[in-house]
Amino acid sequence: MIRNYQKALLIILAMTFLVSGCGQSSNKKQVVIYTSQDATYAKPILDDFERSTGIKVLAVYDSEIMKTVGLAQRLILEAKRPKCDVFWSNEELKTRQLAQKGILNKPVYTTVFRTRHVVINTNLVSISKAPKSFAEFANPRYQNQICMAYPLFGTTGNHFQGLRVKWGEEKWKNFCLQLKSNAPHVVDGNSHVVKLVGAGQKAIGISDYDDVLVGKKSGFPIHSVSDSESGMTIYNTLAAVADSPNQEEAQILIEYLRSHKTNQSLVNAGAAEGAPKNQKESSEFSQDQWKEIIEGLNEFQNYLESLFAR
Repeated sequence: MIRNYQKALLIILAMTFLVSGCGQSSNKKQVVIYTSQDATYAKPILDDFERSTGIKVLAVYDSEIMKTVGLAQRLILEAKRPKCDVFWSNEELKTRQLAQKGILNKPVYTTVFRTRHVVINTNLVSISKAPKSFAEFANPRYQNQICMAYPLFGTTGNHFQGLRVKWGEEKWKNFCLQLKSNAPHVVDGNSHVVKLVGAGQKAIGISDYDDVLVGKKSGFPIHSVSDSESGMTIYNTLAAVADSPNQEEAQILIEYLRSHKTNQSLVNAGAAEGAPKNQKESSEFSQDQWKEIIEGLNEFQNYLESLFAR
């Protein structure tokens, strides 16, 4: 996994020249966006923005292995001479972290959301006896039956770090140890979780709403429940890059991506489970809780890596 991550990081950093010269190299207005939202969902929206405003959009997307981490690392490396104007993430943690470092401007805007889902293969587990929450994955009865994404990145990383603050360190560490003892199969991303559970290679998994929806549409024999006990609401986030070349265009794009029209497009496409009723910022955590998550991030990511690295 680590080798895959390092290889993917080199690839994404090598793409820097694709969006070099992000400033106004001509009279035509433009804006550069880095996004971890799947291109399948994001590109039609960005294309529509171009048509509606006449502002050219240069977009860089992430990969399944990298999740948001590669784009965040790229923003850090470019901080002294930003090439990107807007960061659009399908989770919160990295956006909050970059804003705290001053690499992104505040406020951080939250938009559409997904929830974490427990997913089962109905040929292997009956719905009546299936786990209803991620917390139950620590039960020894599920040994060698579990699939999950690598807990350092993306929404799974968001989920683990959030549970640490919700539960407290002692309960969280005990859960991680019990989960480790059940020998979960760790894969690159949430879509892989759904595919392996759907194929019957593992009986249960934890994933995101949008990936589960794709699995159901693909005809996999799966059932899922939104984890209301130990789950998490994962919001898309938007922020302007500090001192970027195209500040005015960045704000225009952010307002477009926050709009009801865009939110509804993402929900209709299956990229999100729901949208806020208004533009008031929502979050799973308070500002103090986000500060606690971020301050302990390196320490507890190292702890997770010691347990689940392959």
